[in-house]
Amino acid sequence: MYDVTKLQAYIDKYEGRYLRQLFGVTMYNSFMSDIDQQTNAPKSPNFQYIFNPFSEDVTLYSMLDSDGILEMLKGFIFFEYSKDLLNQMTPFGNVRQRAENSTAILALQSQMYNRYNEAVRTFRAIRDYIYLNFDIATGQAVGINVTNQGTTYNGGNNFTPTPLSGLVLTLSVTTPGTGYISNNGVATSGGSGTGLTIDYLDDGAGGVLSATIANPGTGYKEGDVVTIVDGNDDATITINTATQIITGTGLKINYVALPIGEILITTPLTPGTGYVDATSVPTTGGSGSGCVVNIFTSGGSITNYSLVDGGTQYAVGDTLTITGGNADATFIVANVTNGEITLVLINGDNYGTGYNVGDLFGIIGDGDDAGQFELDYVGIGDFTEYNGVQKALTYWL
Repeated sequence: MYDVTKLQAYIDKYEGRYLRQLFGVTMYNSFMSDIDQQTNAPKSPNFQYIFNPFSEDVTLYSMLDSDGILEMLKGFIFFEYSKDLLNQMTPFGNVRQRAENSTAILALQSQMYNRYNEAVRTFRAIRDYIYLNFDIATGQAVGINVTNQGTTYNGGNNFTPTPLSGLVLTLSVTTPGTGYISNNGVATSGGSGTGLTIDYLDDGAGGVLSATIANPGTGYKEGDVVTIVDGNDDATITINTATQIITGTGLKINYVALPIGEILITTPLTPGTGYVDATSVPTTGGSGSGCVVNIFTSGGSITNYSLVDGGTQYAVGDTLTITGGNADATFIVANVTNGEITLVLINGDNYGTGYNVGDLFGIIGDGDDAGQFELDYVGIGDFTEYNGVQKALTYWL
């Protein structure tokens, strides 16, 4: 029914205009910056909610009913497009088109006003939801980047990660002090955090020459000066860098880990005798179970094979025998998975609030406790930025 090129021109012209009217310029810019280029939908929970259809009871005899932003825009753009089709500019002036085999309806009977009013109702529902939720929080954990996979993890759901907040990363000796003799695991005092211990070397004259981190502690800030509790308690060190302080709460995650002892790489095969081509052939031996292979043969010897299932609980150096034939074809395990974390996801809608990009977390209580991830995107959508306009229904429909 529509000229696609012309319709796209209307979308380009009016989409941004109506969204700016809905949000105001500042909030519109935030909304557009939050759009995922793959899904064409917002990433932040606040914007996701008003982007999608929703219905809410507000007070007695009052509710919010939104068809979602996409349907709202369709209604407005349909209106703009349709009203311009009622007449066209020609070399003879502005003319009203006439249908050859039909009778034109009155403007008030046109669907374009119904579509416009439906769009306005959604516009108002979104606006009123924003009014009623000016204090809604931002800083939800949205984007996660695994920074340390760790080992021997089993995976978990509805897991509360440990904030690695204010861990000391680098430090330097500020005052060498007196009475110090090289020592390890030495406590410190002062600064914003707790738990920092160090190993240090003396300078041969009772002062501290250099120090390294034994335990990074928590809660420290860059620029903190702490005292080395040893010697005459007068040597100090300065915290040069530390992980940022985490202010958010409420995040829960699901995480996935590779199996422990799944075979990845093997050494070249001892070809054996009496074999024929076969698929999904079991193996025996080694410290694990479940390894299955496909085999390719020539003259009864295996010339090549491929892993179908690497099994679990195998160890590097295990020797496995391929069943069948004369049971004399073997290979040695060269590399296995070891429970490395491969994926961390938000558990349901447990995004939490108040987080910042760069917040670092540990997955503690499973595996070797070395698994870590950081936030590389947090929710935006501050409703206090709202500065939209009022929009009335057209006519009396």
